Amino acid sequence: MKRMKLKTSTARLTSAGLLLILAVSSFLLSGAVSSLNSPVAIGPGRRFIDLGGNYTEVGSGGRIVVKTQGSFGGFAGGFSGVLPLSGVNISIRGATSPALAALTFHTNSSGTFELPLDPGQYSVAINDQRFHLSTAVNILPGEVTEVDVLATRQLHPITFYAVVDRDSSGWLTTWEMITAVTDSGIQPVNKSTALFLEVLRPPYSFPNSVTVTLPNSSVIVKVQPVVFTYLFLPQETRLSLLGLDQRGSVVWLTLRPMESIKISDGMGLGVALYKPSYGAFTYAA
Repeated sequence: MKRMKLKTSTARLTSAGLLLILAVSSFLLSGAVSSLNSPVAIGPGRRFIDLGGNYTEVGSGGRIVVKTQGSFGGFAGGFSGVLPLSGVNISIRGATSPALAALTFHTNSSGTFELPLDPGQYSVAINDQRFHLSTAVNILPGEVTEVDVLATRQLHPITFYAVVDRDSSGWLTTWEMITAVTDSGIQPVNKSTALFLEVLRPPYSFPNSVTVTLPNSSVIVKVQPVVFTYLFLPQETRLSLLGLDQRGSVVWLTLRPMESIKISDGMGLGVALYKPSYGAFTYAA
């Protein structure tokens, strides 16, 4: 009879122990899950950023501002000037805490991103389908550290190209190749360089007469021919570089489009790429 009581007591103790272990495990698990939604520090100080990109300002710190712009031009009938680049990825990681994953943000419609940060060293990567660059910045107390990025578009006209329209559809598909010849100034490029195919559009010339319709009549006005230049941004198709062979002053490229593109006899083509540059400076907040 005493043995039966001992077994019963042991069983009760075992059950209580299991319940205690289960309760502790549940508590730890709930804490781990809730921590996924809790702010995490990305820098050496006390400023925290959650996974949704929101930040909590704790104490005095500095601020980082990243501005991204694209310089376009170099092709007939196209826009020539500088425009902000929106949606560019900005990744920030504390230099003294490399174990933490970098948090990624995006530039707004004005090509700008800004964020309060604690003083310290940070690694900043600016990534876009057109270019990639990274730099280290030093955030100072009460100071703004600004990084200005300019991606300059370079266009290299294609002087000769050969494509095969196997089904006579007028489209170059993603499994077909194009052989193109351009100038040697496109060097140095490699298979990791982001290249784009651009259809060159010549300026449009108006005829020497224009019909103006008034409420009760039509008037034909004789004018001198006018050349009108369309203001449009480049219509680019991403290319995959399969091969490159420089022959004197020209370069032969073997390319494959990453999406289908309309082709026709006699159309002008160019290969575009972007060269990024940047400058960083600090000023009082």
